[in-house]
Amino acid sequence: MKISAGPLLGTALLFIFCLFLGVTVISIGLGALFPPLNLVAKPFVCPSGQMTYEEIVSRPLPGTTYTLIYWFCTDNQTGAKTQLEPFPKDLYAGIVYGLLLFVAGWIIYRLYTAKNALEPAKRVQASGADDQRAREAGSGGAKTLQEVERELKKLKAMRASNVISEAEYDKTRAEILKDL
Repeated sequence: MKISAGPLLGTALLFIFCLFLGVTVISIGLGALFPPLNLVAKPFVCPSGQMTYEEIVSRPLPGTTYTLIYWFCTDNQTGAKTQLEPFPKDLYAGIVYGLLLFVAGWIIYRLYTAKNALEPAKRVQASGADDQRAREAGSGGAKTLQEVERELKKLKAMRASNVISEAEYDKTRAEILKDL
C-alpha cells in the first residue's frame, strides 16, 4: 500500500494547529475566563497534591475590574502550598485540549471523506441504471463506444479513490468490456 506525502503532511499540520489552538485559545484564553478548565494539568504540574487557584478581584476605578488568578499546588503529605508558574500549567492543559481537538478533527475529516467517497458510487449506479434503460428502449442492447468509455472512466475514478476494491474493479471492467 502506497502512502503519499499529501495526507501525512495534512495530518501533521492539523496536529500542530490543534496543539496551537489547545494552548492559546482553550488553555490561556478560555482558561482565563473559566479557570477550572486548566485543572486537567494537575497530574503533570501537581502530581502529589491538590491543584487550586485563587482569584483576586479589584475595582480601582468605576467601570474597571482587574482579576488576578494565582495557581497553587498543595502537597497532600506536608500541606506545603507552592505557587505554580502559569506557563507549565497552560502548556500541559493546552496539550491535553489540543489532542482532544485533533481526535475530534480527525473523526470529522474521516466522516466527511467517507461520505464524499460514496457519492461517486451512487452517481455511477444511477447513471448505469439510466444507460441500461436507454439501451433497452432504443438501440437493442449494444453500447456505444462513448458509453463504454464513460463507464470505464467512472470505474477508474472509483478505484482511484478507493471506493471499490481491485477485485470489484476487475470484475466490473470485464462486464463492461463484454458488452462491446
